[in-house]
Amino acid sequence: MKKYFNKIIIACLALAGFTSCDPQDNDDHSLGGEVIAQEALSLTVTEGEQNVFTLTNSSKEINGARYFLSADGKKLVAAPVGSSITAQFKKKGTYTVYLYAFTACDQKVVTKTIDIAADLAAPEVFGWGGFTAGTNLMANSKATHRFWFTGPDNWDGMADPDNSGNVNDGIQFTMNGAGSDQWKAQLQIEKTGVSLSAGKTYDFSIAIVSDADKTLEVTVKPQKDGDDNTFFSADKHKVKKGLNVIAFTDCAGFDGDFKIALDFAGAPEGTGFTVKNVFLSEHNNANVVPLDYDDANNIWRTNVETAKAYEMDFWWSDASWQQIGNPDFEVDNNVYIITAKDATAAEWQAQNTFKAKGFSFGADELFDMSCVVKADQDCRVTVKFCEMSNDDNAAFYINDINLKAGESRAVKFEDVKFGAAAADTKLIFDLGGCKAGTEFKVGKITFIKK
Repeated sequence: MKKYFNKIIIACLALAGFTSCDPQDNDDHSLGGEVIAQEALSLTVTEGEQNVFTLTNSSKEINGARYFLSADGKKLVAAPVGSSITAQFKKKGTYTVYLYAFTACDQKVVTKTIDIAADLAAPEVFGWGGFTAGTNLMANSKATHRFWFTGPDNWDGMADPDNSGNVNDGIQFTMNGAGSDQWKAQLQIEKTGVSLSAGKTYDFSIAIVSDADKTLEVTVKPQKDGDDNTFFSADKHKVKKGLNVIAFTDCAGFDGDFKIALDFAGAPEGTGFTVKNVFLSEHNNANVVPLDYDDANNIWRTNVETAKAYEMDFWWSDASWQQIGNPDFEVDNNVYIITAKDATAAEWQAQNTFKAKGFSFGADELFDMSCVVKADQDCRVTVKFCEMSNDDNAAFYINDINLKAGESRAVKFEDVKFGAAAADTKLIFDLGGCKAGTEFKVGKITFIKK
């Protein structure tokens, strides 16, 4: 719940362009020297969605007065009577907003405080959130977490950063003035109750959301509890603004309890992070890391999406293979959304095809491909990439992708090729067997030629 309270403060502000007047001149209004009556000033605060507040100068007109609104007391915006500004408060806390009024003889200010109870949740962005195949050993963990931050000039511990949440729901925190040397801003996830075995291999992923405008480095170290020299990895990873997933597959296990050490040293003070989606399972071949969609060599993005060199084709049928109407289809920032109007019964009864003209491959030309898929109901998906005029000339085909409702999954093919040259190609996603109303999304489509 968000609340705001009235609070009136009388301030004597020395602002360039305004001078005080002699008390004997206070009644001379001809030069704009009117004394401001406090009750004539009014600041109206209106709450909108996503912690956006509108500040309105609702004062009575005062002869010769100039008004300014400010959301932080630092940046002033000229605001005649009746005008407004907006401000968004992303972090929990208490904020003061201001209305200043000045004449040649007087200056006054009205303030109100806005109480934000919780950090503003980042808008959901379509993307890969980490591994999902196999049994997540961390799903029912009673893991705890703690911070160990130290100052910039020493290794003495300092107060924990502002934080909230837990391992299962996500840990949110804001960087304080910790030092920039590695391991001076640690988040430890421990007491997991998860024991590993040296004779097995494991897959691990963790999601880190950053609100920094620049790319940062975060150390991620899944390790043996009590032994800093036994770990899956201890590398630094590039973390961009938004969702980032750090993942390792087929890691050699160890005999002992599992913990995770992360280090955020070097992130600017005030940077907000969320650590979530902790996943650990015995190795499963379905756990794959997608290619980098933003790679400059992603020919699907440049040759197909940006050039809009494709058209969609749909073929849906009922259980008796009688063709039915097409699904709803829309595109949102290169995320393709297909919504089933009707239920289907079997593979190939819900075909959705990207016909990519001029998206060509030579015979035996190797390439990698990946994408991210997601559905809001449990369903199965077939993915096939073949020559436009010859379904048998296929580079890859998989029909056993099972999606759980709400989970995003990466699909990846490596070192694949056509048996013969393909001048025009088609990429097929089949949802045969889906329920009516199923919303299916596919995005981050990436093709990299070797």
